[in-house]
Amino acid sequence: MNFKLNNTNILFAGCVLQVNPQFHHLISYVVCIIGSSVTPFIFGLAILVFIWGVVQYIAGAEEEAKREKGRQFIIWGLIGIFAMISVWGLVRVLNNTFGVPFVVPRVHVNN
Repeated sequence: MNFKLNNTNILFAGCVLQVNPQFHHLISYVVCIIGSSVTPFIFGLAILVFIWGVVQYIAGAEEEAKREKGRQFIIWGLIGIFAMISVWGLVRVLNNTFGVPFVVPRVHVNN
């Protein structure tokens, strides 16, 4: 993640905040950070929980307790993924209803 501070703007994760912002600029900046950093992180975390559950389920194939623990991780990972996709869909419906353009969050990688 990039964080740059100069005399005109604050730049973090591709989001720009002016030095003397008004309130709506600050809200827009926070929403941008959530959309470009936090949302992909939480989505990735849910996928990692799911994959960890699959690994535990396969590795503990002989023991019922380990399979059950892996099954719980799989279930909670799927619930997390489903919740993120559902909220994303709800946001899209609200954006279409009120005419706000829909933007897919992307992770920016600097080479």
